[in-house]
Amino acid sequence: RCGSRVLADMLSQHIQIKWDGEIYERTIQSITKLRGDFVYGSPEYRYDAVSILTNRLNIFKHINYGFEVKYRHLEHCGLTVEEYVQILDKLNVDRFIVLRRRNILRKIISSLIASRSGEWHTTNEKMKPATKIHLNTQEIIIERKADNLLAHLRQYSDYMNKLDDMLADKSTLQLTYEDDLENNPVVGFEKTIDFLGLPTTNPIVHLRKTN
Repeated sequence: RCGSRVLADMLSQHIQIKWDGEIYERTIQSITKLRGDFVYGSPEYRYDAVSILTNRLNIFKHINYGFEVKYRHLEHCGLTVEEYVQILDKLNVDRFIVLRRRNILRKIISSLIASRSGEWHTTNEKMKPATKIHLNTQEIIIERKADNLLAHLRQYSDYMNKLDDMLADKSTLQLTYEDDLENNPVVGFEKTIDFLGLPTTNPIVHLRKTN
């Protein structure tokens, strides 16, 4: 969708980094297994984002620790991006990497194709035949939330603008899928390693495009 998994896979190969991935996604999946299908916005499915992160930070306090958050993860636990960044400040999180895809519509379509095919990531270098889908613009489910296409586009844009405002005075690396990962993911990796002030390595790009 935006290349976060391929970047995460390369970062996790670095000996000085513990890359923990989407820490709240794992929590959502655990809740879903216990209680059934995830109900968006239901108080029964909320979780304590601060406690989860604090626990992980304590476990990996002696290494460069990184994790991923999507804005839907914050919505699930009732936090705004402004509140969450303030929490990160208190927890002494001092570096931020923002990865976005300029073409948001293609990001949405990629997610829908992956959801239908069940293939979110692949190591196969050969692209499969294109998957055709019908896009119902009045109701699209993205990351468990159903809404119309324009609402999804507006929410994504609003979130990214708020995030940019909150990180304006912080140490932040801005990456885009199109410039830094689409054609050569190592470009994004090297920018990230340089931003973190760590020695560069030669990562293996395991993951390929799925659609």
